[in-house]
Amino acid sequence: MTPGDYDLTIADHASLHVTVYREQRASITGGGAPTGQLAFLDASMRVMPQGELVLNSVHVSKAIKVELYGVLTVRAGSLPSSELSMS
Repeated sequence: MTPGDYDLTIADHASLHVTVYREQRASITGGGAPTGQLAFLDASMRVMPQGELVLNSVHVSKAIKVELYGVLTVRAGSLPSSELSMS
């Protein structure tokens, strides 16, 4: 996969599948939810070794799998700890 930075802004909700590969940095930002609420992200996500996923202002409803040496950052968002899988 092509290394680089990838940015995605969602309105108030989105449903998708994301895999972040080595030397990629993907940022997903919620931008259209009502004031005081997080955008709803119904997504299956996986962060491969040396990949990075940044979540801004989103509530994630499905599991995120973070491989060894993968990086996940959640800013102003919510992710139930039971939904995080590390291997």
